[in-house]
Amino acid sequence: MKRKDVAIAGEMRISLDVAVAQLHGASECGNCVLRLIARAAAMRKSNRAAIIEEGMYLRVHKTIVDAVLGVVEQTSHFGTLPLVSVTNRFIECVNAPGRGLVLEEAALLIAAHAHHDLDVESALRSIDQIGQMVNTGELASLRSVLFDQYRLRGDTDTYYDPNNSYLDSVLTRRTGIPITLSVLTIAVGRRASIPLSGVGLPGHFLVGVLDHPGMYLDPFAGGKVLNTGGCIDLFHQLHGTGASFEESMLTPVDSVSIVDRMLNNLLAIFRSEGDTRSQLWVARLRSYLPGASISQQADVAVVLANGGQFDAAAEIFDSLAHVADDDTAGALLAARDRMRSRMN
Repeated sequence: MKRKDVAIAGEMRISLDVAVAQLHGASECGNCVLRLIARAAAMRKSNRAAIIEEGMYLRVHKTIVDAVLGVVEQTSHFGTLPLVSVTNRFIECVNAPGRGLVLEEAALLIAAHAHHDLDVESALRSIDQIGQMVNTGELASLRSVLFDQYRLRGDTDTYYDPNNSYLDSVLTRRTGIPITLSVLTIAVGRRASIPLSGVGLPGHFLVGVLDHPGMYLDPFAGGKVLNTGGCIDLFHQLHGTGASFEESMLTPVDSVSIVDRMLNNLLAIFRSEGDTRSQLWVARLRSYLPGASISQQADVAVVLANGGQFDAAAEIFDSLAHVADDDTAGALLAARDRMRSRMN
């Protein structure tokens, strides 16, 4: 199984525990079950017929096949993407080699994991419509549409509300945190032929105007225009006058890094709330990003373990150990053994 399928398969195994137990150790269980789970996790356009056919080929008991179908359907988008895993679409989006990562699509697919009725295509059309209101190539028009007409603003009252990190909610509520507001600003700018970039200022997030080096927008502050000096002042407001500012803090960040930061924000929120279920899907999405570290992928196992799912956590630690360097592999195998010891 590919590394990016490990977490899905591990989560599916836990969901199948009841079904497996019902078979009382029937001979169909074991490798055939794991192969079916891996097949369901790896399929890019899962459908009932294909999974049922695979189950028949592997001679997997119907109870197991039904359980796999249930898991696939529970993690699917029932709007415009029936029985197509939102997770798989996210993987395709962030790993798109030709067209490149479409930032707003990735952001909406993150939101779709929390809002199961989200129509991603409809939300993208809403962004298209906003873009059509902007005069092509005019930054002043962009600011007028987004921050005067659309009245996009930062949420200072309920900053850590997860909805502020979901792009669909930002579209409807017209408020959010700096990074989500910036994603929307960048997306609308691209539709109006205004090249913009994300700028990951520590503790905040800005939009850089690529045609005007040294010019930045602060969507959280109503689209306020900043120069380099203004960004430095903002940094010191956030971190104190004694904090050391570096010019590299204003370097444009790539789309994958923006998606990673969005997910990391959500992970921090759900950890503070003790929401293990939500931590799991967020950690899993982070593990699928291009260049995801072993540590990021191991976070999935950590969340599973915190939720008492030691078997699935052990499987992930074991799988990662086979692709890690020797030093890291040793630590992963030790973690695997700790998980297995807690299963006894």
